[in-house]
Amino acid sequence: MAIGNGIGVPFTKGSGATPFAMGNSLYTDGVNDIVSCSASSTAFNPVQTAAWSASFWAKPTLTSQSQVLWGCKPDSYDRFWMRLDGNGRMSVGSHGRIVSTTVSIPGGGAHWTSWNMYSTSVEVTDASTQTVYFYFNGALFQTVTSSKYSYTNTTAELALGGTVRGGADFQGYSTQYVFTENLVPVSEWLALYNSGSGADPSVVITSPHSIYNINEAVETQSGDIADALGEQDLTMAGFDGVYGVSSESP
Repeated sequence: MAIGNGIGVPFTKGSGATPFAMGNSLYTDGVNDIVSCSASSTAFNPVQTAAWSASFWAKPTLTSQSQVLWGCKPDSYDRFWMRLDGNGRMSVGSHGRIVSTTVSIPGGGAHWTSWNMYSTSVEVTDASTQTVYFYFNGALFQTVTSSKYSYTNTTAELALGGTVRGGADFQGYSTQYVFTENLVPVSEWLALYNSGSGADPSVVITSPHSIYNINEAVETQSGDIADALGEQDLTMAGFDGVYGVSSESP
């Protein structure tokens, strides 16, 4: 059964959409596998912007705990992150409470062991308030108002597969991480999801900052994961055994 926006059930590719050749994926163990950079002025840094957006495709293999898919550390804390948990919830949060919001994904945990696309856009609406938009498979499903706390820093550390500081890292497969320092509208998230067939974020997303398509060779366990836009490559660490770059993809 093909559902155009995937709400409530795992998607089925097709629906007349033009297929897109997705890259490989990161297969992380949820313990110490991480892809990150040290403090950098070229890494995605949402603390410096009035709006930011982020997206990834994920297929968890552990469904019993909260797991962080990416983290951004602009100073002494991972102040930005996106998280999934086995109860079918999605969080945009931070240690410093710049944004700290948890919502239930349509369909709950029914889709948990299949590939889906999770996205968020965050807009600073005034000096003390942010509006957080949650998307599942490209479709907007909830809008939440959250307190805004002021921080400034011109550099940031970015991590995929968990937080920079470690803890509650992701166990499973993930790919096509997209980060922007602007507000991505629902029309562009839907175009990126493309009825489950995927799309090229450099074509359908306006002004992306960084894109990690995971095009590195299967079984890679060290070295860099390239930013397709050349802003900030990230370095693999902790991978061994069956973990690393996998051919598993949406």
